[in-house]
Amino acid sequence: MTIDHVPSLPETPLPASAADAAPAAPGTAGDLLASAQAFLQSLDAWPAAMHHLGDADLSALAAVMLHLSRRAETITAVATIDAAERGTIAQSTAASITH
Repeated sequence: MTIDHVPSLPETPLPASAADAAPAAPGTAGDLLASAQAFLQSLDAWPAAMHHLGDADLSALAAVMLHLSRRAETITAVATIDAAERGTIAQSTAASITH
């Protein structure tokens, strides 16, 4: 397998924080979360199915997954920044020695 090209970072990067983003319509976040959870479950099927792909499609799959990985890292960073700005992290007892 050869990867024809490694995807570059998205041309339109995500905003540095959720406060910098244009507001989405009500209900969008819940729909996106449900969609992401369903997509995550579909990823579990790939190991058993990818042997059906030809070389070109296998390369395309690898390129898509690399792009997905980069985008997921960015979204995770933005979510962490949003949680910090909201005070969610400061209020968390997850790292508390009393729990």
